[in-house]
Amino acid sequence: MRPPNPDSAKSIGENWLVFSVMRLLSHKLREVAKQNEVSYSFIVMEAIGSQLQAITALIESGTIYPVVDHVFPFSSINDAFNYLDTGRTKGKLVIKVI
Repeated sequence: MRPPNPDSAKSIGENWLVFSVMRLLSHKLREVAKQNEVSYSFIVMEAIGSQLQAITALIESGTIYPVVDHVFPFSSINDAFNYLDTGRTKGKLVIKVI
C-alpha cells in the first residue's frame, strides 16, 4: 500500500499536522512520479449507503460482476498480502472473516 499524499488530507478536511505528515510520507513517491512524468494520488473512499445499494442491485441482476482472484480465510491473511505483493492478481482478493 502506498502512502497518502497531501491532497488526500485536504480532501477529507484534515488539519495541518496530518497534511504535513502525509506530505513527508509521500515525498519519495511523489518525486519518482514527477521524474517519470506521471501523477500520483491517493483516493479516500467514503461508503454511501444509497450507492452501495445501487451497486448491489447491479451485481444481483448480473449487469456487473466482481472479478474475484482468490478467497483467503482470515487465518491466512499474511498469505493474502504475500500473494498481493507478487503483482499477479487478476481481480479482487477476498478475506473470509466467518
